[in-house]
Amino acid sequence: MAREHGAAMNPWRETTAWLLLGGAALVYFVSDLPFDFELGDEGVALMGAWRLTQGQVPHRDFFEIIPPVSFLPTAGAFALLGANLFVSRLLVLLYAILLPLAVERLLRRMEVGAPARMAAVLWLVPFGATFWPMPSHHWVVDLLQLAALERLLAGAEGKSAAAPGLLAGLASGLACFTLQDQGAYLLAGLTALFFPWLPDRRRAARLFGWWALGGTAAAALVLGWLLSAGASPAELWRQWVVFPMGHYRSISENRGGLGLGWEVYGEKGIGEAFRSHPIYLTTLAACQGLLSAAPLLLAGLAVSFWKNRGQRARVGLLAAAGLAFYATCAHRWATLNLVWALPAGVAAAAWLVHGGLGAERRWVRRTAAGTLAVASLAVGLFTLDNLYTLVAERSYTVRGPGGALRTLDPMEAASLQETLNAIEREVPRGEPLFCYGYVPLVNFLALRPSPTRYQFFLYPVYHTYDQYQEVLASLERRSKAYILLPMPLMPENAFHAWTKQNCRRLWGSPRMALYVREPEGGDRGRP
Repeated sequence: MAREHGAAMNPWRETTAWLLLGGAALVYFVSDLPFDFELGDEGVALMGAWRLTQGQVPHRDFFEIIPPVSFLPTAGAFALLGANLFVSRLLVLLYAILLPLAVERLLRRMEVGAPARMAAVLWLVPFGATFWPMPSHHWVVDLLQLAALERLLAGAEGKSAAAPGLLAGLASGLACFTLQDQGAYLLAGLTALFFPWLPDRRRAARLFGWWALGGTAAAALVLGWLLSAGASPAELWRQWVVFPMGHYRSISENRGGLGLGWEVYGEKGIGEAFRSHPIYLTTLAACQGLLSAAPLLLAGLAVSFWKNRGQRARVGLLAAAGLAFYATCAHRWATLNLVWALPAGVAAAAWLVHGGLGAERRWVRRTAAGTLAVASLAVGLFTLDNLYTLVAERSYTVRGPGGALRTLDPMEAASLQETLNAIEREVPRGEPLFCYGYVPLVNFLALRPSPTRYQFFLYPVYHTYDQYQEVLASLERRSKAYILLPMPLMPENAFHAWTKQNCRRLWGSPRMALYVREPEGGDRGRP
């Protein structure tokens, strides 16, 4: 292990190790897949895809600050297999498998030894797509950019620059229309840190040209689709640039410091939670500490860039990826944001452990090997303890027309199931339902579309006054409008006050209330 770059691992042992790691990863993925749900972000991902299957066009028929590429695989799966939560989780399973495979392929292209590659893959088992089990744009952009990086290395070091460069450009361009800031950061990083350092200048120019051509083709495909379908350039600018850079970034929940993610170790850490799951919380703390050390990885890449004169293009490629992935989450250094950036982090760590910091020094090799061993032990114990919890503890199923899922929280399950039962009882199938708040997954689980252009609605926290007026107009135009509100109602909220004044209450619980607006009559104002 201490000099893994200098001696190849026994092929039989390597094959056996990969089979064991792959089998264990698959068991973990399948066991973890039905658990957990996010009423907000998962609902956004699924509602966008569901709208596409209904013939709606992003940014023309519905408002969304996320560019549309990540919705396309989910919409395709829904079109083939039906709009169902099980189908979306199958797509998550595919992403969970592809993510470590993409990192392993990139590291193999960089000739990193098997132990370091296996450690990178191990990290992406619990901290991959199943950590946030939804077909999110974060997983799609990571996969596209990892594919682009691998193809660029193939074009730089292989026989031909044309096909790899073109494919890398397509992937890089599509990434910009998946998560706009991460996509743009990588374009800038590669232009500054990769192409100028390729030793063959003629090949570098050819590769850059094919890469740029592929990126242009990707932009033409996405923009051509949206503009030809009727989305206006002004609306694209507002939804992709103005709203995210202004209103979205100003929300307090989207800003944070280095302490985010450590709140579980406050009162919970010394209380019953720690006594019940000491291995889980201890190893999670170790993993979070390593996740938070990402700036050290970037510093290590800078040292490696200086030391490895003959491989500066390779190191620059990793540095461009690290800067792009981590700059995207710099505004909110929370655990989840760091997990989204982890593929670049583990790729950088594997390169540095492999010898990128100067493996001729024995203390460097030993420190790298020790860090790798501790990190692998922590993430392995965390994975095993989490898997044991999923299998051993009692879980609770929530069912709706859009599918079923499980949770370990009985209160959460009972509340959501009660709400879905009330919607099924009170709102006719196919009838739109306006869910106020950040709960669009309720729409999908109930298979009730939104009657507005918005996947969710939060005024004045998230949306603007003009958008609030647009929503009211949309609801008032309908002959009958069903509305779901979070409880308890707050009279100071303008939409709550409008609903209480203009709508009749159909059902209520401590957490949710269902209303209907009937312009021709009804018991309005009923609390």
